[in-house]
Amino acid sequence: MGKKRANPKKKGRPPATHGREMYTTIIDDEMGDKIRRIAITEYKTISDVLDEALTLYLASIKNGAAPRKTSKENRVRFTTMVAPEKRDEIKLIALDHKMDISDVFNDVISQFLSAKASNK
Repeated sequence: MGKKRANPKKKGRPPATHGREMYTTIIDDEMGDKIRRIAITEYKTISDVLDEALTLYLASIKNGAAPRKTSKENRVRFTTMVAPEKRDEIKLIALDHKMDISDVFNDVISQFLSAKASNK
């Protein structure tokens, strides 16, 4: 028999979201797998890895880099937690460059992965 709870309706603390919200976008299948692999090897959550990628990307855009187009083949849905302010900045970049939001997200991840690969 397990321990009886003082208040069986209350089930402890809600999970910490760190100010992030669920967000679904469409990214390249392989890139999603690579993001998951990085998260596992660095003992982070997928949203932490994506947050790092977004931070680096937004910094490079502020320095005058333009978003690059990536291929539209084999894209799948990718749901993770994203900070709303970063998501909004990505939307603004997409509007400025007349691109799809998912295109910008693909660019974010591809630049992050290429930076990771060059650091090894």
